[in-house]
Amino acid sequence: MACSILQLGAAEDYFPLAAVLTPRLQPDPSGPTINVPRKPGPEADATLIALARQINTVDDSLRRKASSGALSEAQLGALIEARNVAAARLMQGRDVLAGTSGGEFPAGEKRAVDNYLSQIMKGLDSPKGRDVVKTNIVFAGLTADVALLYQSYANHSFKSPDWSTYTPGDSIKVGTYIFKVKALMTQRECEESVPVLAEPTERRICGAFRP
Repeated sequence: MACSILQLGAAEDYFPLAAVLTPRLQPDPSGPTINVPRKPGPEADATLIALARQINTVDDSLRRKASSGALSEAQLGALIEARNVAAARLMQGRDVLAGTSGGEFPAGEKRAVDNYLSQIMKGLDSPKGRDVVKTNIVFAGLTADVALLYQSYANHSFKSPDWSTYTPGDSIKVGTYIFKVKALMTQRECEESVPVLAEPTERRICGAFRP
């Protein structure tokens, strides 16, 4: 009995967060569970805990919206995909934190997760059926001698060689995309993920890239 009480106490020090949600908004049984400490300590700082709780809140909002029929199938799929990418970036940041002396969640991963969560909340407030949205994705650098290309996050994960040309102002189906800035003279490239979930989606990308 004493062992069971100790195990219960240990479990209560964490809250579970699914690494991957399925299209039915259930934790993917083949994916890991992120056990997040409830209080800052050696395994997590306040930033990681706060971001994990925000993803938990997004999960609740997705389930409410889905059950009320307030989202189209395309919108729900795009929002779940973006949520899963946010959780993946959270895990990346957690791994860096765990392997870094001083144990701080990396600022770059925090910005990425914050951006995903912000865009998800905008997508949750979009009118039902807004499956194609206007976008304005631009290179944040100074030169104009670049081409903008894009492909879906899923295709990029499978290393697809197929890219579409992007022109600022294009309308795109909701989803998460990888945008590529390619220098025409040097052929150097920069890639950045962009959740496209609400209208208008505006983003300046690859600001540190030097063609």
